[in-house]
Amino acid sequence: MTTEDKFQAAVNIIRSLPKDGPYQPSHDMMLKFYGLYKQAVEGPCTEPKPAFYEVVRGYKWHAWHSLGTMTKAEAKNCYVEELKKMSTILCEKLNFLMFLRH
Repeated sequence: MTTEDKFQAAVNIIRSLPKDGPYQPSHDMMLKFYGLYKQAVEGPCTEPKPAFYEVVRGYKWHAWHSLGTMTKAEAKNCYVEELKKMSTILCEKLNFLMFLRH
């Protein structure tokens, strides 16, 4: 499986997470995925910083801009690695929930 294939699979998984599922990623984690996605697809952020009153756009801009000159390939690899970390947390949580049910 190529890096691009892994990246696209990871993106599909993140996009298909149920909004009301047993695991809710934090806003910080989702911002990290957002920044890595933008870096992987568009490269380094060249957009101007949003106005102070555009709070959500500001958080998204910072998540992307903070990656600096990271290459698209590095961003794709980081995205996949972050999903792997998240899947470990998800498995632990699901195991705990199953334990509570029995």
